[in-house]
Amino acid sequence: MDMRYVEFTYGDSFFYDRLDRPDARRRSTLLTPEPYDLSPDPDWNRWETTQTHGWHHLRPPLADLPEQGWKIHVSATLDNAAALLHLVSQYCGRHDIAFKFRPTRGDLLRSNLKYADRGSSGKFITVYPAGDQACERALTEIDDLVGRFEGPYILSDLRWNAGPLYLRYGGFRLLQVRDERDQLVAAIRRPDGVLVPDQRRPGFTPPEWLELPSFVHTAREQLSSGEEPFDYGVRKSLHYSNGGGVYLAERYRDGAVVVLKEARPHAGLGPDGRTAVQRLAGEQQRLERLRGVAATVDVLGHFQRHGHHFLVLEYIEGRSLSQELAARHPMTRAGATTQDRSEFRVWALDVLAQVEAGLREIHDRGEVHGDLHPGNILITPEGKARFIDLEADGAQAPLAGAPGFTALDGRSGVRADLYSLASLKIALFVPLTRLLPLDRHKARHLLDWARHRFGLEPAYCAEVLEQLDDRRPRPTAVHVRRMEELAATWPVESVEKLETALTRGIWESLDLSRPDRAFPGDIRQFTHEALSVAHGACGVLLAAPGTEQQREDVLDWVCDALERTPLPRPGLLDGMTGIGYTMRRFGRDEVADRLSAAVGELDFDALPSSLYSGLAGIGLDLLGQEGAASLAALEQIRKVLHSRADAPPARSGLLHGASGVALFWLCSFEVSGDPVELERARQALAVDLAACVELADGSLLVREPRRTVPYLGFGSIGVAMVAMRLLEHMDDEELRRVVRQVIRLTRAEFTVQSGLFNGRAGYVLFLAAVQASPFAGQISRVDLVRHTRDLGLYALVHGTGIHFPGEQLLRASVDWASGSAGVLTALRAFAATVHGAPAPVLPIPGLLPRKAPQVTNNERRPRVLHPDQLDRELVN
Repeated sequence: MDMRYVEFTYGDSFFYDRLDRPDARRRSTLLTPEPYDLSPDPDWNRWETTQTHGWHHLRPPLADLPEQGWKIHVSATLDNAAALLHLVSQYCGRHDIAFKFRPTRGDLLRSNLKYADRGSSGKFITVYPAGDQACERALTEIDDLVGRFEGPYILSDLRWNAGPLYLRYGGFRLLQVRDERDQLVAAIRRPDGVLVPDQRRPGFTPPEWLELPSFVHTAREQLSSGEEPFDYGVRKSLHYSNGGGVYLAERYRDGAVVVLKEARPHAGLGPDGRTAVQRLAGEQQRLERLRGVAATVDVLGHFQRHGHHFLVLEYIEGRSLSQELAARHPMTRAGATTQDRSEFRVWALDVLAQVEAGLREIHDRGEVHGDLHPGNILITPEGKARFIDLEADGAQAPLAGAPGFTALDGRSGVRADLYSLASLKIALFVPLTRLLPLDRHKARHLLDWARHRFGLEPAYCAEVLEQLDDRRPRPTAVHVRRMEELAATWPVESVEKLETALTRGIWESLDLSRPDRAFPGDIRQFTHEALSVAHGACGVLLAAPGTEQQREDVLDWVCDALERTPLPRPGLLDGMTGIGYTMRRFGRDEVADRLSAAVGELDFDALPSSLYSGLAGIGLDLLGQEGAASLAALEQIRKVLHSRADAPPARSGLLHGASGVALFWLCSFEVSGDPVELERARQALAVDLAACVELADGSLLVREPRRTVPYLGFGSIGVAMVAMRLLEHMDDEELRRVVRQVIRLTRAEFTVQSGLFNGRAGYVLFLAAVQASPFAGQISRVDLVRHTRDLGLYALVHGTGIHFPGEQLLRASVDWASGSAGVLTALRAFAATVHGAPAPVLPIPGLLPRKAPQVTNNERRPRVLHPDQLDRELVN
């Protein structure tokens, strides 16, 4: 799970949102935006101040900061932050030194949560001295003021003495460069003037070309001289978080293999304010009281090194239940049989029986687990279930726990464990329990799906619902009840009703009073994509234009945002190109021309190649424009992309890989007629094909370091979409094989997410495109209907409309890439294929087949089948 999303669940119970909103509904008083005060001595009115991304920047008048240099970081705890800021701001104010700080208690807590970024966690204040001598002087003098204070260790930096001060060489100004993954990242400049990535890793790693000043050398030597002997040899890391790591290790004195669990002091805070050290101490006490319980692990010892606490635990060979589930679940494979489902059901029920028995024994000892979920259950090679990670304080109502396994109604102790167990009984069959807090009916929906597929007993399902004990009141409004019935039945034979419900939900969520976003969507809205096609207002408008007045109001909001903020990124899906596309489509040509001109003035050599944010996407948009400036920019993009042919992007897929570049060359060929460009498209696509792997079930997926990916945006479905388009212009058996193998992967019945780029809606869009190709067939038509029907698994009733979860399923989103607007696009593609409705607007030019699907022949129309009929079709 991408833990960045957890932070944005604390601000609202249904949508991803920011915690620093005054009206945010917080589950913890520690997350309030209580501001920190600067020292009153300096005259701050003379200083230039800005706030960006959780930082308050202050720059003295007439200050001319260098591009880069040695910066000082000050770490802090929640208890001493106010005093530290008073002293450090007073010093910087007196000496006219630029600095920034976390402006509120909530900002500081979020930066130091358990799953915050480990490289930057703990940073409270950053001081920017102008030069090496100024840095040494400031270090010495600030240390005299605050050296007595404590704070979490900043892993990316070099510590100065024993206090809260740290050093790192990096950029003072925002410079960006393409990295090896073809992404724009923060940059610093080498002595030869070339920009290189400003590396921010856990560990002090100054640039190799940098000559370290004497005071940095001295601090480094002092740190090395204080190293203590370590009695264990670490074989590998098992898990990392901001609170510390978990390691497989060998004890030197006897060769015993153990697990070391680390806790960093003052770090890895929970929303309740407990540190990693406090949680580790609680886990040690709990495990010692549970000694002898077969389902738990034994504590073998405890020690400290460099202030870090380590718990020595018994090593149990095995894999987490999460890993076992990913490997065993039959619905994630194409062609799973009834026997496969039956065998999985037997295995899952056995595991659940063991977990329930072990949990009962823990409860009999007067203890609770407190954080039961598949990641905290180990399955041994013999098939035995063992509990790990008992660090939660189960006696208190959890403020934060595993999403989908934690009750949010205030229950604690045994009742909270039983809720987690009931969630587990759903998750092993249909791993969508993260949706349970978002819709009171979702547990019943998921159980109905699992019962139908796996033959679960009605008594089993009734017991799960009783253990969940969801007592949220039923709505009384007739319209809401109709939405609940629509979400439960999801009648794809009446797809226009579903489109209306999604459109209602989208427009009910609009809030033009906010300057930061108009529609709720992905967390990337809060950094740079609030206006964009992928995650912002423009993508929603393209998918659900609304009434003329609604549309004009949102367009006005976007134009106002463009005036009051710096220009966004240049890309088609994340920035100016896509915003211009939207403006042009809705008649705001003047704004579109201004954005196009700004994009045309950029240094194309410095931009990524990708369709999402780089040259391929910008080029696709330019292919549809006229004028000398557009033609000149298009020719420059062709030259740059051609020059990069021997160094393709490190990432794969349509959005960030070579498939997006291939789509650009293909569409360029369709404009120019130059066969060289068609060959360039084939060669670019071959790069992503080389990154694909064939699975045992005959399907084809993109191979990433830790997973294989099928999806439209990042996986093999996006690759196959471009392959189908190429086959309109060439005869290539390898490309036909690829498309057939990707069609086969859509036979798998389950995918975790619902979104267009990273989930089931992308399957629907692909299978709808297949129906307009020579690959159309009865099986793919049945699969199109089935995936469209199973979108109902994710449907959430909120207000008087239907919504869909965003990325990670923790909150709802209405954006195009991850939320309801993308699902709406998929439904319209289905309706166009089945009913001959108008095709959806797709702001990725050239992705869909050039020929519209023919629906006059009833034999070509996908039949809308009941789930029982679908199963019979699939078996036959």
